[in-house]
Parts: sequence; structure tokens; C-alpha cells
Amino acid sequence: MVDQGARATAGITERFVRRPLPGYFAIAMHNDARPAYYMTANGAGGDATDAIHTDATAVNDWEKFRLINGGVEDPNFSIMTLNGHFLTAVGGGGRTSNAIITTETWAQEWENFKLIPQAGTGFSPHFALQTSGGYFVTALGHGGQNTGDIVHTDAQVAKDWEMFDLLKIGDPGTHLTYSFEGLNSSGTSLFLNATDGGRHSDSASLTVQPGPGYMLAFTPIRQDDGAYALQTSSGYYVTAIGGGLPGVGYRTDTPEVNNWEKFRLIPNEVDCTTHIQTHTGTYISILGRRRRDSPLVIDNVADASRATRWRLWVMAFHA
Repeated sequence: MVDQGARATAGITERFVRRPLPGYFAIAMHNDARPAYYMTANGAGGDATDAIHTDATAVNDWEKFRLINGGVEDPNFSIMTLNGHFLTAVGGGGRTSNAIITTETWAQEWENFKLIPQAGTGFSPHFALQTSGGYFVTALGHGGQNTGDIVHTDAQVAKDWEMFDLLKIGDPGTHLTYSFEGLNSSGTSLFLNATDGGRHSDSASLTVQPGPGYMLAFTPIRQDDGAYALQTSSGYYVTAIGGGLPGVGYRTDTPEVNNWEKFRLIPNEVDCTTHIQTHTGTYISILGRRRRDSPLVIDNVADASRATRWRLWVMAFHA
């Protein structure tokens, strides 16, 4: 990635060194608490018309984007397609036709977007994409379209059609907060839940069940050895008791990172999922119920082919 920090725009040298965040992101249209469609940069970018589609139901190359910003002091992101073009809100927004193009290979004012968290159903928060002119990007009908002016940039208030979800692909980076959606063998999905946001040591410390956003929030923090600690919203860490031995369980009341708090996040860029491997080499997985009337169990399995695949949805960006 070209360092844009030294370029002068309109006679003013940019203050921030703009660099891509690790990995890729898919931009999903929020619909009824689950993303139904993904944003597509037609041809992977480079189009002045028909640049964006919203009908993809799976993530392939054209649905992968890089997010680029200048660090914690810079609220702006530019969104780059797989082939190095940027999403441009023409005129800074305010349009209902040909509103987004992908011809630019350098990010300037019209290529800046703010990702603003929004309250909503499901694994909130979602995000609104605000243009440099203060407007919001709209995916008409929650997406599902590939002809006509399917994306507008004239909304002055973010409502349902202005909500998007960001799926992480590949390197999770560090200090981004995610909700972890577990996909089990039946194809249904549930979200990892730290009861009360952490600080628990009982068998219900880590579950899969609905809950408020703060219980679904986990921040992977990269360690010197390449492993990650999973920090809950309380600031305490997830511990795999016994290092991840099957049947032993988890706690969320550890204030510092030792071996049992270290996990390997192993991404699969093909299906946009991640395995979570414990210190002993097992994998965090959703298993069946111990009793008919009990909730599903979070435990460890040794076989990666039987392990739960997790999708990482962005909840917050940090330094």
C-alpha cells in the first residue's frame, strides 16, 4: 500500500499516515438481525457506472474490501476494492443516481467515510457509512439488487436501510472488538456470550445465547508469540481451564494473560470463518446440551473438522 501521508491535497499536507487495517472486510446489508446480502464492487473496482451491486449472498473476491485510516485520531476510513480502487461518494454525497463510483486509485476527500456505530436488533452495534458531505449511504431495500441506482447517498438520518455490518476476513488484527458468530454443523448460528460481560468463574461463564451487545463483545489482543488474548467488555480475559482440555470449561475472571488465556485465531479466507485454538491445541466449539432443558455447551474438541467455525463481526474500532 502506497503511503499517502506525504501527499499534499489542495495545498495542505495530510497529517496522518494512512495505512490499511490487516485483512479484508465484507460489507453486509443489515436485515432482520442477520445480514442477507453483501456489497459487491463490480469487476473488483474501476467502474464509473454500475459500480456497486448489493445482491451477493456469499463473499468472493469482489465482495472483499480493505479499510484504510490514519490511526486513532483520524475518524475517516477509505474503502478500497480488491484491485486497488476506492469507493467514491460523488460530490461528497447527496445523490440518488450514480452515487458511488470506483474509478479512483487515490483516496482524497470524496473517498472518506466515517463508520458510525448504530443501535439496532441482533448483534448490535451496526454501522452507518457517512460520506464526507455528512450524508449516509443507503442500500435500497436492504440490498438484493444489481440494476439501476441501487445505492443512494442522500440520506440525512441513518435508518434501517443505512445500517451495515462488517465481517472480518483473514488477519483479525488487534484492538478491534468483535462479536463471534458460531456456525454449527446444522447451519444454524449462535453468538458467543460472556455472561455479564465477564468476571465469572462458574459453568455459565461462556455460553451461546442472545444477550445485550456488551456480553457479545470480545477484543482479540495480539501477544508477542502471535497468539491472542480474548478480552471481555469487563476488561477481564477468557481462560480455557486446563489450557483447553475437553470437558473442563471456561472462566472469564482472569485479569492478566498467561498461557491458558492465549488462543490461536486461524482464519479461513475461503469461507470467511476462523477457528479458535486453545493452548493445548483443541478448538472452542458449540456442543450439544448436557440435559434436554439446558443450554448448548461451550467446550473443546480436538478435531478441527468437527470444530465450530466462527464469523467475526466488527463491533468497534480502537487504536
